Amino acid sequence: MNSQFKNIAVLQTAFLGDVALAMPLCKALKSIYPNSRLTFITTKVASPIAEIVSYIDEVIVFDKRNAHSGFKETFTFGKFLKDFEFDLFISLHRSFRSSLIAKLAKADFSISYDTAALSFLFDKKCKYQLHEHEIRRNLNFLNCIGKGEIIDEFDNPVVNLHFSNDDINYVEQFLNLIEQKPNQIALIAPNSVWETKKWTKSGFTNLAEILMNQNIQVLIIGSKSDKDYCESISHQSGAINTCGTFTIPQTIYLMTKSKFLVSNDSAPIHFAGLVNCPIVAIFGPTSPLFGFYPRSEQSSVIERIELDCKPCEIHGNKKCPIGTFACMNLIKADEVASSAMSITSTETTQ
Repeated sequence: MNSQFKNIAVLQTAFLGDVALAMPLCKALKSIYPNSRLTFITTKVASPIAEIVSYIDEVIVFDKRNAHSGFKETFTFGKFLKDFEFDLFISLHRSFRSSLIAKLAKADFSISYDTAALSFLFDKKCKYQLHEHEIRRNLNFLNCIGKGEIIDEFDNPVVNLHFSNDDINYVEQFLNLIEQKPNQIALIAPNSVWETKKWTKSGFTNLAEILMNQNIQVLIIGSKSDKDYCESISHQSGAINTCGTFTIPQTIYLMTKSKFLVSNDSAPIHFAGLVNCPIVAIFGPTSPLFGFYPRSEQSSVIERIELDCKPCEIHGNKKCPIGTFACMNLIKADEVASSAMSITSTETTQ
């Protein structure tokens, strides 16, 4: 194994939150090998995250939903990566396709998790620690290259981001338009791709009303596809529905201007972690024990740990298996608001 890697690839083609949680590993690798070229391989939808991270030199898109969806296209993509002549290839995604791509890239030294599909194809396997936080799970790859002694130094979510002037100006102009100053804004993210991960609409509506009665302007964040779902929350509470208004980088920059974020167990809590935005995360059917809880300095988790049926699934189901949805219905807006105000009762140092 080469101890001085100069051309490194990191692959993570899972969900948006997983990509955000891969950034501390990239930070560590660039610190260890400052003269190396670091390439990040990810999906089309997640590529804007990697593109604003200072430690990443190049982003390569694996369009697994469209252009590279078939086996032939995946094979061609893997062969394409061979031309980059990587001397270290780290695959954070454990799927069959990801392992195949890593093999076809023919890096000098390749690593993935011991639980990855086709794990025998890799030169070294990193033990997947189920109950560690995802950031530390990823940092454990440093043990495989003899650098495990610095894991603690990078075991936090904050990384250096470079926002474009256009993105900064766009967000600042929006804030001027609604006449809001920094730290007078709270963000809420009500939607999720996983149905049972969603706290109730009435919960988010009541939360927004409580916060706005305390002179905090509430912005609802999400993608364009979230807009219709969030419209009733906006209409009933007076919160501003910004779904589809901001790109991912613009949303992350907006978080630097916000008092706190309230979100389901979903990608926004990991976006917020990148910039140390205070977070209240609402966990229903899932559990922080799976390693995806918020890691900002000021953060809290709201969940009903007393329920015997919880957790029922690592990602959540399409509907509650026992028909009660108690894990979300028992969480009340005043409890969430109180938690948010508590974690931000002292000034945050950004």
